Amino acid sequence: MRGLVVENSPGSPVGQLGPWLEADGVAVDLHRGREGLPDSLDGYYGLIRLGGSAARPFAGQIQARVDIAG
Repeated sequence: MRGLVVENSPGSPVGQLGPWLEADGVAVDLHRGREGLPDSLDGYYGLIRLGGSAARPFAGQIQARVDIAG
């Protein structure tokens, strides 16, 4: 199973969350919001959006993908 983790700010990294997810059998696909997001959520079991002050510019892009997948 694959999970999408969106890191919006270098100051709010995935940290221990990555190893915890992987220990539960989730392959973490880390995307840095400022470098672009996948076009679709197809194939992902879940999405985690990390915080940070840089999160706002990407919030609309993330929400659009969630709306399409939902």
